[in-house]
Amino acid sequence: MHSRKLYVEFTHSQSFGGVAGELWYDNLATAVIEHDGNFVRFQPRFVAFAREYNFLARASHVCAAWEKGNVERSAGYLRQNFWPLPRFTDLQRN
Repeated sequence: MHSRKLYVEFTHSQSFGGVAGELWYDNLATAVIEHDGNFVRFQPRFVAFAREYNFLARASHVCAAWEKGNVERSAGYLRQNFWPLPRFTDLQRN
């Protein structure tokens, strides 16, 4: 289950103690060797990585902006609307 609400969290570490069950990739060269229609061939080392961390890897279809538009839009929103606002010196609450 997922939500389309934007959630952002700033942390000092990326150690969240878990892994998502399914991860989508935008035909990243380090992950995808070949993409022909619905056939996707992943890099062998990437497949080993996915098995080690027990997640299902998926590749977006080529030229299918509707599969990743919300993520791209969210990143753009943060860059344009959040970063220009007040500067923070640390992540501590005042």
